[in-house]
Amino acid sequence: GVGATLWQARVATRHAATERAVREFTTSLFAAVDPDQARGREVPLREVLDTGARRAESGQQDQPAVRGALLSDLGAIYTSLGDDARGIALLEQARDALLARPDRDDDELARAWLRLAEAQFEDGRYPVAAASTDAALRLLATRPPTDPLRIEGELRRVRIDEETDHLDAAGERVERV
Repeated sequence: GVGATLWQARVATRHAATERAVREFTTSLFAAVDPDQARGREVPLREVLDTGARRAESGQQDQPAVRGALLSDLGAIYTSLGDDARGIALLEQARDALLARPDRDDDELARAWLRLAEAQFEDGRYPVAAASTDAALRLLATRPPTDPLRIEGELRRVRIDEETDHLDAAGERVERV
């Protein structure tokens, strides 16, 4: 009905505002690489990333959705660069910021949980990676089995089960996916 349509419109507006703020933040990070800003100095990507992470950690306190999305993206980047400890720290902050929202976005929160699980897995912290993955899967439980985020979570859990020699559990999970 009308109520559901209005709710969907509010959610879409909120998503768009968050995406716009994240894009503006990301664009501003690379302003330091602009020749006029850098004043002839080469700016290493890691320096840009570190500056962005510090800004995201200390800023956006009044916008937990934006803060959570930024920290989640930055944490995933650190993990992909092999800095699992920094990635985990940022992803835990992202998760906490997203959990604190009264009108939380379960997709963004599940994505943060899964990124955290990946970083924990890469760091060899399999039990906490399993717990993080399971937290994401609980958020996604009502989704159809073909939902891409749910599939990502199920496959991440399969990797953890395989790595920890829970091959029967991994096989059962693969059959469900």
